[in-house]
Amino acid sequence: MLTTARLLEVFDQLAREGASDGELLTRFLKGRDSSALAELVRRHGPMVWGVCRRLLPSPQDAEDAFQATFLVLLRRADSVQPPERVGNWLHGVAQRTALKARALAAKRAQREHPRSDLSEVAVAPEVASTELGVVLDQEVSRLPDRYRVVVVLCDLEGKTRKEAAQQLGWPEGTVAGRLARARALLAKRLLRRGVAVSAGAMALFSTSTASASIPPAVLGVTLQGIRELATSHRALPEAFSAHAVALAEGVIHAMVLSKFKSLGAIVVLLGMLAAASHFGAQVVHNPVQAGEPAPVQPALPHAAQPPAPPPKQTSEAKIEQLLKRRLDLLTQMEEVAQMRFKNGTMTMHEVQKISLRRSNAELELCKTDKERVAVLEKIVNLCKQMEERVHQLRMAARVSATEVQETQLQRLDAEIALERARAKLAPSK
Repeated sequence: MLTTARLLEVFDQLAREGASDGELLTRFLKGRDSSALAELVRRHGPMVWGVCRRLLPSPQDAEDAFQATFLVLLRRADSVQPPERVGNWLHGVAQRTALKARALAAKRAQREHPRSDLSEVAVAPEVASTELGVVLDQEVSRLPDRYRVVVVLCDLEGKTRKEAAQQLGWPEGTVAGRLARARALLAKRLLRRGVAVSAGAMALFSTSTASASIPPAVLGVTLQGIRELATSHRALPEAFSAHAVALAEGVIHAMVLSKFKSLGAIVVLLGMLAAASHFGAQVVHNPVQAGEPAPVQPALPHAAQPPAPPPKQTSEAKIEQLLKRRLDLLTQMEEVAQMRFKNGTMTMHEVQKISLRRSNAELELCKTDKERVAVLEKIVNLCKQMEERVHQLRMAARVSATEVQETQLQRLDAEIALERARAKLAPSK
């Protein structure tokens, strides 16, 4: 285990080398260099801690969200694009993680004190807050990427425009212009929420963020947990709390779903563009002037009649084609998920969920009872594995009893379907 003194030596060495954020991230991705990831924690930890403390009144909840944010970085480091914008990416993840922790804390308080007035705890994040820091964090996260990155670097992490320009590879004038534009956008958006913000207020916000020093104990535990995961690939780091791990898994799951939804939207858009292109080609090849009837082709002798056009695709054939496309897409998603599990950026539970969806898609394409039995057997085995994994998560207090019951019902449904398919396959007496 790295001692605090040894960690400080590593930090000093990395600082002397002048390694950029992108170089540190690449070093971690290629060689699982825990010291490179630890340096990123040191550089961006104060900003992340500031976000967590502003959104979470409880120090313990803030610590869990802080640890979860860097656990998400460890598992999803390959999604930071471009690598130099680690701080920008971390701000968004910290915001999402802290809001999730806030919602969970409200639910927990509601269970513990069902009759008490929890209006302050359960307030929705969209409602305007009286705390300037909370409102600013929300609006910063909604800025376009080119503006958010300069606000994070200059206003949240206290870098000069020159330092930000060097890190981003932009001219200093571009950084200055985008920073001014970002502040103007923030002022307009905050004004709509009833908060008047001046440049002086932004400066105060920057100062308060920079002074949000991380408690040494929190930093030490986080660095220890990161090293455990980076070097030993443990599923549950002993240094991290169960709440922090559950938070991280929830955020990672939401990120994966968001990516898949975006992919689905792109597929639909490409399909619409292809259809529009086909229609445009037909118009070009068969132009008809507005207001004029379409020309009538002269009848040909019977022997010279062109072949009849192919019949239109039936609805059943179209549905089968769509089912095959869905199965192909889910197969690709499963392959990617398995690769990410091997790299430590996705949990086995997430991979199993995708595998189950792919198997269900395969089931809909089965044409015989024998094929259905074979696929249903795979689905039952998957459901049993998922049920076993959820029981393990329940023992670690990372899922609710309801989720365990839902997994059990899912397995029972699969077993019932399998027995029905087997009954159809069995020869009648």
